[in-house]
Amino acid sequence: MSDNEKKIVELIRDLSNPIAYARKASAVVLGGIGPDAKGAVPELTKVLSDSNADVRIEAANALGEIGYEAKSAIPELIKATNDSDARVRQAATVALGKIDLLDK
Repeated sequence: MSDNEKKIVELIRDLSNPIAYARKASAVVLGGIGPDAKGAVPELTKVLSDSNADVRIEAANALGEIGYEAKSAIPELIKATNDSDARVRQAATVALGKIDLLDK
């Protein structure tokens, strides 16, 4: 396992951290990694239902940055477009636009 893969595994684990800031920071970094963080898609998808809106926003942003590899998150991102927080709705909408199903 490469150092990058190890870091991604650690970041995925941190998405379950009881501290919201740690979950948010992990999602931000995973989004910065982009498509190479595709292994984080299942956990980022779960985090779309986090109790903290900032965490949900960053999870949606990260999924958008991962792009096509995050296509399995589309149903949950669609649900997130109905979130109670307008910022989450916007982030989910943008993420859906970034997951271009035609660009493989």
